Amino acid sequence: MELSHTTVEPSPEVRKTGSRVALSLAVLLLAGLLLRTIFLGRASYWIDEINIINVSVTMDSVPDIYRLELGRFNWYHVLPFLSAVFHVVIKTVGYTGVFPPEWLARILFALCGTASLYLFYRLGRTVCGLAVGLWAIFLSTFSVFHLFYSREVYAYSLLIFFGLGCLWTGIETVRRTIRLDRKRWAFALGYMLFSTLFLQTHMSALLFLVPWTGLLGLVVLLSMGWKKTFSLPNMGFWALTLGTAFAVFSPFLVRMFGGYTTTDDPSAETFSLKTISAVLGRMGWGEHWATLLPFVLFLALGCVVAVRDLKKNANWAGSLIVAQGLLYFILQSWMLIRTQSRFEVRYYHGLFPLMIVLVGWGIEQFAAWLAAKRTFGVQSLRGIAGGPILGWAVPSLATVGARDCL
Repeated sequence: MELSHTTVEPSPEVRKTGSRVALSLAVLLLAGLLLRTIFLGRASYWIDEINIINVSVTMDSVPDIYRLELGRFNWYHVLPFLSAVFHVVIKTVGYTGVFPPEWLARILFALCGTASLYLFYRLGRTVCGLAVGLWAIFLSTFSVFHLFYSREVYAYSLLIFFGLGCLWTGIETVRRTIRLDRKRWAFALGYMLFSTLFLQTHMSALLFLVPWTGLLGLVVLLSMGWKKTFSLPNMGFWALTLGTAFAVFSPFLVRMFGGYTTTDDPSAETFSLKTISAVLGRMGWGEHWATLLPFVLFLALGCVVAVRDLKKNANWAGSLIVAQGLLYFILQSWMLIRTQSRFEVRYYHGLFPLMIVLVGWGIEQFAAWLAAKRTFGVQSLRGIAGGPILGWAVPSLATVGARDCL
């Protein structure tokens, strides 16, 4: 007896939408690649780049880099992955000089920054659907903050990429666990890889992963109950998924607790309440009130909608993003104050993916509200509001090749 198989062909509307989405993604990724690679060698190396390259090209092997960074971690606070991956790339291309050309050294990080754009789309779509995913990739493609740190030999391009991976695969792993989907292992393996490399790139990743690990565990516990959550198979699964990164990081954790010191200049700018506007402005559309205000309003709207979506549609992902942003900001600020370290916006890199998704969600909700109104005044407002949002791409063009510190 043969079983008949029937296939459901997608409707013309679905195919048309899929083609438009694919075209939009291709255009944005190409634009992002061009912005991150054009004139890549125009600016000379700066001091942090020189330090990374010096370690990468002078050490004989990756194990030597690991031992060096572990030995001085309690005062130098640098993890080995960044130098190790650059060391491997330089050896692979066969460069034998002391300092490679600027474009050659930076191309890996520019490509990583471009790849992270697709993860912005995946995260936005996972959290709240297609429209938010498209807004997330658009906003990140032309973000001055993301563009700047994708064009240097330093950790922040990698940190944003790995942080996005942790957010996306973490949410997917929890969702598929709740649904009893066997494919959860694929996302769990992805999470283990992203989180381990994240934590081996920069110490600030620890302040991001600690609350994120707790939030993921909380969602599983509330969704599945004590009995299922603490069953032997599930406990083993989550211990492996969430604990791998911390286990690999443990030697550095021991060194850190053995005596953490800071080498920052005492006269450098430290954390204060005014730095909140600096973080929002430089990761967003600028610090002037005319650009800061709409960014904050869209961010606030996105947060409200995300929390409301938990009650309305039982979608916990948005609330998880909001909670992670608050907890990470508190922990990062506490660390800066506790260690009397200097303030820099880049230290809050973990906020950037969270804010971009929430701002994209706020814009999507505002656009949906405008689209539902048919009056001439509201439709005019729709056109007026769309101009500044789309015009955000312009400052990114002026940033190419600039070295002003963010």
